[in-house]
Amino acid sequence: MKKALLLYTALFVIAGLTLAACAGSASASVVGDWKLVSYGSPTNPTHAVSNVEAAVTFGSDGKLNGNVGCNSFSGDYKIDAAPSPSAQLSQP
Repeated sequence: MKKALLLYTALFVIAGLTLAACAGSASASVVGDWKLVSYGSPTNPTHAVSNVEAAVTFGSDGKLNGNVGCNSFSGDYKIDAAPSPSAQLSQP
């Protein structure tokens, strides 16, 4: 269970950064609240665990925080245009 939560946390952060990198516009932003819906290949996505809430907030100050189930996380983020794994996030 602990490994799964760590995996979700890592995928969630990577997904947010991927969205910003792939936005294609200098004005695009990940700032705001996000909920993990699925991750993995866009052609064959893996759905997030239905009974585990996975959410993250990206601040305009380069800080992020969120939780995956009963575990919370926080840190700094930086937008990088390097390719990374895919994930689907939705804003509530």
